[in-house]
Amino acid sequence: MLELSISIVATDERESLIKCLDSLFNNAPASMDFDVHVVDNMNNISDHVKEKHPEVKLIKNKRRMGFAENHNNVIRQSSGNNVLIMNPDVFIKKGFFAELLRVMEADSSAGIVTPKLLMPDGRTFDSTGHIIYKSRRTVDRGQGKEDRGLYDKTEEVFSACGAAMLCRREMLEDVKLMGEYFDESFQLYKEDLDLSWRARLRGWKVMYAPDATAIHLRGWSPDKPRNKVPLWIRRESFKNRYLTMIKNDHLINVLRDLPFILWHEIKALVYVIFREPHLFLAWPQIVMQLPKTLRKRAEIMKRATVGAEQIRKWFV
Repeated sequence: MLELSISIVATDERESLIKCLDSLFNNAPASMDFDVHVVDNMNNISDHVKEKHPEVKLIKNKRRMGFAENHNNVIRQSSGNNVLIMNPDVFIKKGFFAELLRVMEADSSAGIVTPKLLMPDGRTFDSTGHIIYKSRRTVDRGQGKEDRGLYDKTEEVFSACGAAMLCRREMLEDVKLMGEYFDESFQLYKEDLDLSWRARLRGWKVMYAPDATAIHLRGWSPDKPRNKVPLWIRRESFKNRYLTMIKNDHLINVLRDLPFILWHEIKALVYVIFREPHLFLAWPQIVMQLPKTLRKRAEIMKRATVGAEQIRKWFV
């Protein structure tokens, strides 16, 4: 079995994808046994990739699929002991692979390792993993702050950023639910949070590797106007927040943090009413997916090996 399989779902940005692939092959250690899978998600990039990187294993979709379904297909078809989920707008630096694998191999309970992602200026944090608040709002740790040694320690984080996350195959098989690794009810956003939360409930750690660094261009960040983000993406993010909580949160923790959750929901409701009423259209989708989500929750909680108190410590 290979040491590492890399899964990338292509977008229309061909030059970013090629730059991403260049960074992978140029910075891969000669001794590392790995393969790279690129999904052509109805973007017509196959010929371009074949020309620039014929060593890549291409998967050409016959229909457009979401983040979860695409990466799930690669996980099933690949054979690496570890699977690196990557966005095509991530460009790795020297030592990236070695550090990710070192942190993974140092602890047999590490199921996911997240790198240090920097913004294009190379000085500002994009993500060092996720922080989750008592309101259940989740943010990328350090985002927008200058990298001045603030996050230079190998440590646990609550969840990983899906732009680049190394997953142990053993963990993926352990948390697989209804044949899915990432939840295919999610088209885009929160898949990383959901997978990390499920992994934690099964006793796996999510680690941060500060010496594994990469640049992330990121299509959506807090400093960009929300009206530049497609409506369907905003609805997906809105929907998936609630589905993630329904699936993974302990009822006792929800009750304990209810004032924080309610206050966040009141503020969100006012915002949606006056600024983005179209987000209410996500609720019919939530209701439609609720029966299946509750079945998933029942399975997750039945198999959980970590209790409410151990998860609660991550809510800040």
